[in-house]
Order: sequence, then C-alpha cells, then structure tokens
Amino acid sequence: MSDAPSGPRKVQRYSLEFKLKAVKLSQLKGVQVQAVAEALEIHPFMLSKWRKEARDGVLRGRVEMPAAVKTPRARDMKRFQA
Repeated sequence: MSDAPSGPRKVQRYSLEFKLKAVKLSQLKGVQVQAVAEALEIHPFMLSKWRKEARDGVLRGRVEMPAAVKTPRARDMKRFQA
C-alpha cells in the first residue's frame, strides 16, 4: 500500500496583487525570472504564466512598488510576498 495521502491536493491561491508584484519584480532590469520565483517560493513556470497573462491583458491591475526597489537581490524579495 502507498503512504500517499488520498483525495485532492491543496492548491495554493495567490492574490492578484501578489501576482502583479511578482510580474513587476521579474521585469526589473537585471532580474531573472528564476531568481524572483525562487525568492517568492513559487515555480518559475507559474511566474512565466503570469507574465504571459499580463502581456495578453488577462492579468491586469496596478501595484505600487516601493521607490527604493530598483534591482532587488533574491533574498530581499521575500518582503514583497503576500
């Protein structure tokens, strides 16, 4: 018998604000998608999907980023996590 839990897996839901901040962070000059995804503890594919949705106009909205944010280090991005 398997020790795997039965039933549906729990799926993490992210707020629109979180997604938009992640996309915006990944668009900063010199910042890689992989680094943002790692810092926010999300899969890089998910961030790439959100970036595409933002480009296609599916993911829309405005988020304010602190003025001090220019090119954050991966460990500094944790504070932007929702």
